[in-house]
Amino acid sequence: MSAERSVSGGDDRPMPAGVAEATLMLLTIVAAASFGRLFTDGAYLPPVMVAAVIAHLLAATLRRRRVPGGPRILILLPAGAWLALALALDSSLTAWVPTPSTFDAVGSALSEAASVFAAEAAPVPVIPGFVLLSVVGVFVASVLADWAAFDLRARFESTIPALTLFVFSTVLGSGRHQLLSAVATLGALMLFMAAHHLQESERATWLARPRRGRRALTQRTALTGVLVVVAAAAIGPNLPGADADALVSWREGDGFGSGSNRVTVSPLVDIRGRIVQQSDLEVFTVAADQRAYWRLTALDTFDGNIWSSLGSFGDARGGLDTVTPPAVESDEIRQQFTIEALASIWLPAAFEPTTISGVDGARHDRESGSLITEADTGDGLVYQVTSARPTHDPDDLRANAVRSSPDPRFTDLPPDFPPSVRDLAVDVMGPVDRVYEAARALQDWFRSEFTYDLSVAAGHSEGSISSFLFDTRRGYCEQFAGTFAAMARSVGIPARVAVGFTPGELGDDGLYHVRGEHAHAWPEVWIDGAGWIAFEPTPGRGAPGAEAVTGVPEQQAVTGDASAATTVPAPPPDSGEPDGGGSTATSVPADGASGTGGDAADGGTATDWLTRIAEGAAVLLVATVGLAAMAVTMRARRRVERRRRAFTEGSDAVVAIAWSEAVDAARRGGALVDPALPLDAQADHLARHGRIDRASIIALATLVEGAAYAASEPEPDDAEAAVALAGQVTDSARTTMGLAQRARWALDVPVSPVSPVGGQSLSSRWNR
Repeated sequence: MSAERSVSGGDDRPMPAGVAEATLMLLTIVAAASFGRLFTDGAYLPPVMVAAVIAHLLAATLRRRRVPGGPRILILLPAGAWLALALALDSSLTAWVPTPSTFDAVGSALSEAASVFAAEAAPVPVIPGFVLLSVVGVFVASVLADWAAFDLRARFESTIPALTLFVFSTVLGSGRHQLLSAVATLGALMLFMAAHHLQESERATWLARPRRGRRALTQRTALTGVLVVVAAAAIGPNLPGADADALVSWREGDGFGSGSNRVTVSPLVDIRGRIVQQSDLEVFTVAADQRAYWRLTALDTFDGNIWSSLGSFGDARGGLDTVTPPAVESDEIRQQFTIEALASIWLPAAFEPTTISGVDGARHDRESGSLITEADTGDGLVYQVTSARPTHDPDDLRANAVRSSPDPRFTDLPPDFPPSVRDLAVDVMGPVDRVYEAARALQDWFRSEFTYDLSVAAGHSEGSISSFLFDTRRGYCEQFAGTFAAMARSVGIPARVAVGFTPGELGDDGLYHVRGEHAHAWPEVWIDGAGWIAFEPTPGRGAPGAEAVTGVPEQQAVTGDASAATTVPAPPPDSGEPDGGGSTATSVPADGASGTGGDAADGGTATDWLTRIAEGAAVLLVATVGLAAMAVTMRARRRVERRRRAFTEGSDAVVAIAWSEAVDAARRGGALVDPALPLDAQADHLARHGRIDRASIIALATLVEGAAYAASEPEPDDAEAAVALAGQVTDSARTTMGLAQRARWALDVPVSPVSPVGGQSLSSRWNR
């Protein structure tokens, strides 16, 4: 025993079980956390962390219980699918069991995610489709990493799944936290590599123990890891070209050059999340001389799943161009905004902004009246805006019989827009030659026939519209605004969806305090000679100063209950609060714009057969490429084995390689053995538990043991015999394996030569 301790440095205690598994789990979690560069807030993080932990624990449990590959897959696949549904679309489950509506919710969520992905560069809102995909990706990566690390014992290959997650977020993510995520991932990677190396070096099957002991190896590895991480963090950002533009622009429209287009995601996609989950979060405050809806943007494009906008943003310095006809009278509203936690590029302002100051690099889109910042988010900004709020005479609006559009996109609908919705619009709106009266009829119908309800699933796609109109007749501003605009377009009336916030609560400090529950959406209709006119189909809501046009008094939700509303009373005479054509905001919850809401009711009908055929072809192509890669890998493995033996010097090394290959084949059959046992006992154990040829492994063990205790190096004939016997053992193992086991074997890297006797090389025995 003392001799062994002197060889190993006096540190032969094995590394605690599960350390390498824990560090691999940490690597996956850190890589998944880098998804923060893709999203506007951290709502994605709990689901992906839960997915990583459960996947690693489940994979480790099944592996330790020696569950074969086929049954293991049959357990992991449904477990991963259920976990993804539970974490992303839990509201679609009944008693935690998927139902037919769950699959409709999956189709809707994925369609919405595809639309957002195609329309917007990161960061994007955390919607159910993205959460679903993130959980699935993390679960699969975790299972693959565990398989590669502890079944195949392929150290480098086991890091590829986590690194794939990190590279994905790096390629598509924003520039924020890039150094932090890179350093954290590199540190976790070094930690796992060290733990896995130490575990493999101590494995009691065939590898010799490190001569200097685990403690020395740990110290060297830790020191190397720390130096690498520190060097990457300190030197990397300072290398020449580190701050240069990317060589490849992954997303068009990301620039902010003069007049550059920027496709922007619909803030509707996460309204419910802010209302329900972030209702008490103060997003900004406003000092203003009049109350108004604090508008973020107007969405002019509807693809059947999501409302979005393609804005052409120019420099916002100086006076801002407006689309409201010059003849329309307006009230001037002066505002100062302090953005706290909006988590958006949009800069709120009363419609229609004419000047902005206090923001470097602010951009303005004339058509939508939107303001944005060049930064990833406007949080922390303080800026001033002057707006011209149009005032309209209802009689003038009624007199306008012209129905034209300033741009065709304001009447565009998908070709498969439901005819039943168009027929209903005709019935409700009556003759549409008078745009104002038709829009009022549609607004009043919604307010009288429908119920405000936050418990319904989020969504404004075609399937959600049909369900809203013909089934539930319940919803919140997302459904009311999106459906109103789509129905108006279906009869040729130009319409769009505006998104923003109701006035908020007036505090003792004279500021309007706007929280998550105050976010809102409403439709706007174009009337020639008047411009864009806002309507209010959502029950319990009413814009300040708009009652003459909409017939709806200013209404806002009761604090703490966004489904209830109250008409806001006029300010007392001594309050000092300016009237501005409306009444004072007291408590104003409404509808919101950031969180984890999503479309869960759409049936996913937007995916046509051509898309499904294309998806099937893509899956077939991937499968074909995978099989081809497997075949190439199998041939490469055999070539590596032959070349390794061909270039090995010394018969002792060839014998060691032969024993390594035989033991590896037995391991594939499920056998592990203690190398401290005599070689004949090892061979007997491997033959009984490894599904290999018994006569060959026993003959090989006899040859290896004879060579180990011989006075000189084995003869070349003995080495050739050992290689032949190892080949027979390997062939016998392959014949008993299933397809999955053979594929796993093919993808593994050949093992290093093992120590056949007592943890010492053959040559060391001869030289004693």
